[in-house]
Amino acid sequence: MKKVIVLLLVTGLFSCAKLPLQDAERVYSSELIRDTDYGVVMHVTPVHYDIPPATIRLEITNKTDSTIEFGANYTIDRYDTASDEWIEFGPPEGTAVIAIMYMLEPEKTQNYNIGLFPDKISCPPGTYRITKRIYVNEKNMEYYAPFVLDE
Repeated sequence: MKKVIVLLLVTGLFSCAKLPLQDAERVYSSELIRDTDYGVVMHVTPVHYDIPPATIRLEITNKTDSTIEFGANYTIDRYDTASDEWIEFGPPEGTAVIAIMYMLEPEKTQNYNIGLFPDKISCPPGTYRITKRIYVNEKNMEYYAPFVLDE
């Protein structure tokens, strides 16, 4: 059973660490996540989308023995091949996110629609990632889920 606690606050978006592509790929690996990131698996399904999707589907699975918690907040980064860096891409500046705390029980999976706002920002073809902060065993962890926008 999914529990939702609505906190009557409006909050900004979390910023995320910028990782070189080779490090990010290791973070994205489901096998590595299961071994090192406290049993939470986060990925986008499908990984490839045609431009311009309004939303993409993010799936989070709790493989721990305790409930995990996370907010509705997320950031989207685009990989810049010229600088070999992840550049924060969205949601658009000024987008308000109502602070909702989701709780995901052990061995459960939940899907979430993530807005890309193609009417407000241009989404060129390329490699992107969603970043979310998830509280796992009283630790605030940052998770990444890659996806590709095709022409």
